[in-house]
Amino acid sequence: MYSIDYGSGSTVTDTEVMTKVVPEGDGARVTIERTFVWDDGSQPDLKDSVDFVFSSDGSLSVPFQSIPSAGGSTVTVQSGTMMWPTNAEFEAGTAKTGTIEATVETSGQTYAETVDFSISGAGVEDVTVPAGSYSARKLAQALVIS
Repeated sequence: MYSIDYGSGSTVTDTEVMTKVVPEGDGARVTIERTFVWDDGSQPDLKDSVDFVFSSDGSLSVPFQSIPSAGGSTVTVQSGTMMWPTNAEFEAGTAKTGTIEATVETSGQTYAETVDFSISGAGVEDVTVPAGSYSARKLAQALVIS
């Protein structure tokens, strides 16, 4: 779970649940179901899913299929890739930063969006879920969409 600041005073809480894991190369492709809730109620809640690719070095790439937008918008990524830290970067507290450029088409209009991100390790936490108890890595992820 994390929050997204859209730069307009509207904050969105994103809750993600892993629903499918398929081996791929030296890692796995994981399907994540996401629920976005606009904290100020300005947009209806949005649900979608996205695939993440976990590599054996602990890094995670996001084939960025979508940027959360309500109301049936079509989002096309023009450039950029979001990468999460490798195990070594996580342990060192080294942030991954970058920018994703996208266009959003909605109601016959097309808008350019820029997503600046920073992702770093934020410690380890023991968690218990229906599947068992685990030691989970926590990430601090900041997204600013303009």
